[in-house]
Amino acid sequence: MARRKRPQVNKIRGNASWVKGHLPWNTGKEWSEELRLKMSLSHKGMHLSPETEFKKGLKPWNYHLKNCFTEETLRKMRKPKSETHREKIRLNRLKQVFPKKDTDIEVALQEGLRKEGIPFRTHVPLMGQPDIFIEPNLCIFADGDYWHQRPEQIERDKRVNRYLIDKGYKIMRFWEWEINFLLSSMLEAIKETYEESKSSTSTSI
Repeated sequence: MARRKRPQVNKIRGNASWVKGHLPWNTGKEWSEELRLKMSLSHKGMHLSPETEFKKGLKPWNYHLKNCFTEETLRKMRKPKSETHREKIRLNRLKQVFPKKDTDIEVALQEGLRKEGIPFRTHVPLMGQPDIFIEPNLCIFADGDYWHQRPEQIERDKRVNRYLIDKGYKIMRFWEWEINFLLSSMLEAIKETYEESKSSTSTSI
């Protein structure tokens, strides 16, 4: 599916009053030396607990532990993995959902599909982990305007598309701005593709 070029849209994200091009409220604000000293002293000596550092991804769970692995365990970890083991790891990673919480645009699509009466599943274990999957073979991705315009992410999306298309899946990708401003049109496109997939499957049986 050809990607549509994202137009320049000046919008407010969520409930925030910040708009692209506007300066933060504290830009150019001067703090007194007394206030700076108070702020500095209030943060000195503050440390996160090991559990919090792990949750935030700052440090691994065993960072504060010494000699937590036996020599035998270390030998097994360093041992080259077989192709069967590598495939098992790949399959397990596909089942992991990142991020844990659905984004606003994913939720908007899900609610729209429920109103249309179209059954779907989320984050199925396929390459690229489609945000929404509709039987028999429709993979839907809700792409954020910022991350999915980065060069490395564009290449990754292309690899995912090629892989899934080769496996017989249909791909639909929607930009964040499309879902936010043209949701009804996006749902109509999904509905049409869904009906085509159903009819082609019933014909082939």
